[in-house]
Amino acid sequence: MRELDQNDAFVLSEESIKSEATRMIYKSNLKKYFDHIGSDFQVSENDPRTIEQKIIEYIISMKQQKKSYFSIRNHISPVLAFCKINDIVLNVIK
Repeated sequence: MRELDQNDAFVLSEESIKSEATRMIYKSNLKKYFDHIGSDFQVSENDPRTIEQKIIEYIISMKQQKKSYFSIRNHISPVLAFCKINDIVLNVIK
């Protein structure tokens, strides 16, 4: 079985969402996350601890921008869903 590449991971993530409205919002927020962490990120090459650290850094940057808890949650939910659908196991309860 071949390894998923970056595009396959995005397609799999998008197709897992039934609602078109949710798909559009998740896609937009996921793009913002990947823009924030940089284009050098590859799904297949990163370990869960590195991904967790990048998510934490993203949350901290949003807190510094004075975003509300619910806004941060709305921005992080697509990232966690993306990881879950692509079998990236993260420790989200800390």
